[in-house]
Amino acid sequence: MKKILLYSGVALSLLVAVIFSRGLLIPSMQKNFPAITSISISGKVPQHLSQAIQIPTVSSEVVSNFDTLAFQNFASFLEETYPLVNAHLAHRTFGQFSHLYQWDGTDQSLRPILLIAHFDVVPVEQETEDLWRNSPFSGLVVEDTIWGRGAIDDKMACVAILEAIEQLLSEGFQPRRTLYLALGHDEEKGGYRGARLVADYFTDQNIEFDFILDEGGAITQGVIPRIEKEVALVGIAEKGILNLELSVNIPGGHASMPTEDTAIEVLSVALARLKERPFPSRISPPTQLMFEHLGPESPLDMKMALANMDLLKSIMLGALRRTPQGNASVRTTMVPTIISGGVKENVIPQVAKAVVNLRTLPGETVTSAITHIRKAIQDDRINIKQTGVFSEPSKVADINSNAYYIINRSIREIFPEAIVIPNLLIGGTDSRHFAGLTKNIFR
Repeated sequence: MKKILLYSGVALSLLVAVIFSRGLLIPSMQKNFPAITSISISGKVPQHLSQAIQIPTVSSEVVSNFDTLAFQNFASFLEETYPLVNAHLAHRTFGQFSHLYQWDGTDQSLRPILLIAHFDVVPVEQETEDLWRNSPFSGLVVEDTIWGRGAIDDKMACVAILEAIEQLLSEGFQPRRTLYLALGHDEEKGGYRGARLVADYFTDQNIEFDFILDEGGAITQGVIPRIEKEVALVGIAEKGILNLELSVNIPGGHASMPTEDTAIEVLSVALARLKERPFPSRISPPTQLMFEHLGPESPLDMKMALANMDLLKSIMLGALRRTPQGNASVRTTMVPTIISGGVKENVIPQVAKAVVNLRTLPGETVTSAITHIRKAIQDDRINIKQTGVFSEPSKVADINSNAYYIINRSIREIFPEAIVIPNLLIGGTDSRHFAGLTKNIFR
């Protein structure tokens, strides 16, 4: 027994030594670049973003609610606000309201790059309008804050890119590499009448890209617990999107004589079972890379844990599952977002439906996700049908590529203290439509 205890103690000591040595020896993966001199930009830039926000380019699920005039007004705003862009860059429209600009480079042997942004926004729930501190389409500028739909998602990027190009044109600059800029008008509805058509155009023209850059991460502070420095999150992959309609069709009747099982009850049980039986958690390649870059910049105890992911994986997964953001990074998530059933208070409905929105991890497929749903529900009365926006998880971009180096350098030149971290984007972007046109899409 003494020998067993002795050997166990030695083994534990060795394990602790390994964990500490790994943590202490883990090298920083941050690259150092000299900070650039601050660039002077026009004082009209905030005003331009404010003006863009004031145009209510809402992507509505109800076709009849689509405000054609708003999207025409946005096109006029682009033309009036960025005269040099419109004078010097080739311009095409797709699906009536999406825009593609082409800025020819001096070296046509180089593959071009594509910048993507979208200017449509989601509707404002009527019940929440009174909860806004300032009106959602006011574009109000209060001290250092611009208020309104699209200020972050994604008119900010749209305006920022155009401002940069307009300023560079005024300075007589021409890029070596041809630059395309795609501005989508229906990203919030899946991008099928905007970005999808632009991607088809590139495919028809046999145009491939060195890299593509879309919306995604941000330079954050305080988002990652216990990391005090600014953290620049560069999305190297994004989760897939899958919408499933669960429906029940069984006899209804009068509420005074309820049957043993009603459609609403059967559907409710199915949704409860999904809640009880989530997808298994795992660390996908993009998340693994995020931890590898984050580890050396973390406090000592956190550094020890991240440097020993292979030994402490179950503990790390448990910790991540405790927050919505962490859970989404290590699991295919599923949540009911629409539910319907019944038209009158004294009638038992025959049909009840729910839409479940899934965000699938890299490595998951539509088939494997539906299989999990069926096994979790275990009720043949539930019909499962794919509906709405859909995309498989994206490929993972190469962080050793020249494209990632350029993005990394640009961030560190302007924000020299920021930690640049590759990560998995848990939302969806228009970039998924361009997946076949490059090996490297960053968000």
